[in-house]
Amino acid sequence: MPRFDAGQGAVAASARTARSDVFSHGPGDSWVETYDHGESRLEIRYSPAPATCPKHAQGEECEYFDARARVIVSGPQGRRAYSGTGTCGC
Repeated sequence: MPRFDAGQGAVAASARTARSDVFSHGPGDSWVETYDHGESRLEIRYSPAPATCPKHAQGEECEYFDARARVIVSGPQGRRAYSGTGTCGC
């Protein structure tokens, strides 16, 4: 359960969709995760990022691709956006 601050202190948010232990996204995929807490919302928009990973998946359960994330926090105090790029797993 992610925690975020929408302007009134850190809160724990609930996912809008059922959570799973399976990660089904791969290179080139885009997806959105949305979380709510009262009137506040956390939205994370993932999209492909330039590949920097020197590894290749060989039957391992690791993420071998880079993703860009745009995080949007909305609440009573307004809306803020952040972005960043993650690097490959393992």
